[in-house]
Amino acid sequence: MKVELNAALVNWEPVTGTHASAWGHCESVEVDPELLTAVEEHEEAVRRQVVMSWDSERRRQQAEQMSSVILDPLRATAWWMLDNQNKPLEAVEAAQQFQRLRTVLEPEEQPNSVGTLVDQLLATADGAVRNRMMSILRNSFHTYQRDDLAARLDSPAR
Repeated sequence: MKVELNAALVNWEPVTGTHASAWGHCESVEVDPELLTAVEEHEEAVRRQVVMSWDSERRRQQAEQMSSVILDPLRATAWWMLDNQNKPLEAVEAAQQFQRLRTVLEPEEQPNSVGTLVDQLLATADGAVRNRMMSILRNSFHTYQRDDLAARLDSPAR
């Protein structure tokens, strides 16, 4: 805490009602132990939440990657072969299994309309890409006097 206080006090600041400036330095800090414990517990909870969000994002990316592999039996078989190079005779069976798996799990064919493609991009993009795309769409709607569409971008049913 002393470090944070010194960081805040190091800048020269004008003294109100004078023509002088001052800066400070913290020599010591006294803190209520219960308050310090509460702050530490809060900071630990925030750290755990950040780690959980990283785990969640990593899991989402792994699922995305696995989906693309499952839908491509050649890639899936190549991945299998990386771990099973000493089993070339089983590769044909593995490839056939991946083809059957793709048939079962392949999503229904959807028309490639512009809206569908943008929806798919927004659903899989990270937050920064999603925010940028939303900004581009909003600006486009405003440019072509479609404020009604821009307002709908902000509706909760996105």
